[in-house]
Amino acid sequence: MDMGILFLCISFTFELRSIYTPSSSHSVIYSFFLLQLILITHLQKIQMGASICLVSVLDQQLNYPIFIFQLLNAVIGNHVEIGANTCIDRGSWRDTVIGDHSKLDNLVQIGHNVVIGKGCMLCGQVGIAGSVTMGDYVTLGGRVAIRDHVSIASKVRLAANSCATKDITEPGDYGGFPAVPIHEWRRQVACRYRISKKAISIELLEIEIIYTAKMVGLFPQMIVF
Repeated sequence: MDMGILFLCISFTFELRSIYTPSSSHSVIYSFFLLQLILITHLQKIQMGASICLVSVLDQQLNYPIFIFQLLNAVIGNHVEIGANTCIDRGSWRDTVIGDHSKLDNLVQIGHNVVIGKGCMLCGQVGIAGSVTMGDYVTLGGRVAIRDHVSIASKVRLAANSCATKDITEPGDYGGFPAVPIHEWRRQVACRYRISKKAISIELLEIEIIYTAKMVGLFPQMIVF
């Protein structure tokens, strides 16, 4: 392998953590010396504030949280752009992978074990839960959320504020919560608007009937304003 193409970014972190032990009435200070290995190929743009996370916190049927170290890697492909304050969790049972030529906007969260294909575009505030698999050329609008262990086919586009709660197997445009084909989502929005408009019309009609009844002296006991 050409070492001019592959860079190994190694960072050492010395941390002091306060961990409460039930057997004692005080906290015990433990020191951790962490070694982080990140595979980064050439020509990336990583903005200020972006991070590749080392540790996840889990609760394994205990009365207090424990720290589980992620032992696998975060692999960043060629020509990847990572925006400011974007977090990428390293893998636990498989490497977290960002494919070549993918673009991550600011404030994007990539969970552990996520595999993103090549040429993907993730807009600001996108959140991808753990173990998600995305194909190539996927576009996620702002604030899109994807549930854990969901697979997204190649050439899928998700509208802003959408949430994918199950696998998307066909390429195309999707939107809504849960995400459905974009035409179906637009029909849902239009239907809700019509129902809301009819409900307002019915309410106004009821008020008019009650007011008319009051004017002619019918059912005065029902009139409350």
